[in-house]
Amino acid sequence: PHDDVHKPRKHHLRFFAPPLQRQKWGDTQMLPHVNWGDLFFDLFYVAGAYNLGNILLNSPTFEGLLYFCGAFFAIMWMWLDKMFFDSRFAIEDDLWHRIFEVANLTCVATAILHIRPVDVFSDIENSVSMFAFTLSLCTFTIISGFRYLEVMLWGVGERPLLKYVGRRDLTFRIIPFVVYASACIYAGVHYFGDNDDGTKEDDHHDDHRFMAEAKEDSYYYSSSGLTERQKNIPIWLVLSGPFFYSTMMYIVYIHFIPKDFKSITIPMNIDFSIHRYGEWTMLMLGESILSLLIVEVTEERDYYITFFAGIMSVILLQYLHFRSQPHHADGHAMRRDRKAGFLFTTMQQFYSASLVVVGVSYKMFLYEYTYAEDSHRRLTDAFGRELAGGGASQFDTEDRRQRTANLFTGAMCVAWVSSDIMLLAHRGINDSVNRCYCEAGRSVKKMRVLLIVLRIGLILFMGSIGKVDTDPVKVVFAGMAAIIGQVALRVLGDTVFPKEKVHVIGSDGKEMEEEDEPWPNVTHARVVSSEKQDP
Repeated sequence: PHDDVHKPRKHHLRFFAPPLQRQKWGDTQMLPHVNWGDLFFDLFYVAGAYNLGNILLNSPTFEGLLYFCGAFFAIMWMWLDKMFFDSRFAIEDDLWHRIFEVANLTCVATAILHIRPVDVFSDIENSVSMFAFTLSLCTFTIISGFRYLEVMLWGVGERPLLKYVGRRDLTFRIIPFVVYASACIYAGVHYFGDNDDGTKEDDHHDDHRFMAEAKEDSYYYSSSGLTERQKNIPIWLVLSGPFFYSTMMYIVYIHFIPKDFKSITIPMNIDFSIHRYGEWTMLMLGESILSLLIVEVTEERDYYITFFAGIMSVILLQYLHFRSQPHHADGHAMRRDRKAGFLFTTMQQFYSASLVVVGVSYKMFLYEYTYAEDSHRRLTDAFGRELAGGGASQFDTEDRRQRTANLFTGAMCVAWVSSDIMLLAHRGINDSVNRCYCEAGRSVKKMRVLLIVLRIGLILFMGSIGKVDTDPVKVVFAGMAAIIGQVALRVLGDTVFPKEKVHVIGSDGKEMEEEDEPWPNVTHARVVSSEKQDP
């Protein structure tokens, strides 16, 4: 069944309706109508990206990057889990699933709420943040398991297949649950347990205290008695959850599922997945917009130069992304091959994380103009402190700028490399190599090879910017120049490399050919011919 087929519905609200298989293999897939519940679900991730950015804003260190990655990949796994389910199954409007959705959103909201700066997030003895975060992940995983239990027991569609898929996907969630539960128990024991002096943690906890500054390469004992290594155990466990899950999925789907995989799998609605990935990418780009717009304004020339260069860069990044990704299922990696689909999904996660880091880097550049010459002073007013998460910079000016430049250039390189790997996943390595040859014969097209070399050169150039200069204006301007170069290479590539046509289904149900790389910011108009217009 398809969501976009209008059927008469009964007016009474049922208590429970079983999940429906969205499509079968060989069915013509149609993009479902906009689901406002999905858009509302995405709103929580606006705050999630913002809180994740504050981790690096307050701690641009290896430890800060560790906590950023642990929290980011965990909450993105929650998003992917829902997206993969919705692309294969449809849920009817009933009371049970309304309650289910409320519980689901509550878990996501609670997890995002407790993404705090490192000094709070890692203080598992005095702060509830890590315990609440991991408890939310555990609860979400249980709810996700119930979804597939419903599919296994009551799903409507190809019943033998639904039983098998529901049982298999329910089993897949055991590993992340065990990992998250271990982190939750570890954090809970230390938060609710006794101190060495026999007092309870509840008697003296303070979520907003600042811990003593420590060297990055040492494991010191704080007043709580735990080493940095011990306090970081929960976040390492959280980070390993999506990794173990993805590894298990790869092993099972690539090495154990037979070539005739259609007999034991349910197809995804690829067009729906493309649509959802596009919305997700917009959320991640939104962190860059928020970082540039929600920041204290300083009436300095360099501030505005940095601001406008950042805005221009984000606009071009948005264009570059949607110009590079296919807009129809036939040109997508998830339709082409299982390995390609897995590679695309993996790279999408790294790409998304890098976009958030790029966004917070712009904010860090702008905050350079709000710091006083004294490196120990706080931000200039309470509004700025609230938005930034509070606190003064613990680094001197040159060290702080170097760290910011490293984050910015490193994240931009990861974004571009991930984007190029996703392009390879869509087209395939052999097809990409063959595009470098002339259509007649096997002679190499020098212009095509030159474009590839220049693209690699731009990535290397971006990675070296922070090694040459750390001035915010120069770094941001150099980054913008590199992005403009990427866009220019993309436009030249459209003229040098032959464009491919894809078969799409129009709104009238007829199949037609269309270029898979349209300008992403337009819609297609339907003009009524003059002969059919009323006089």
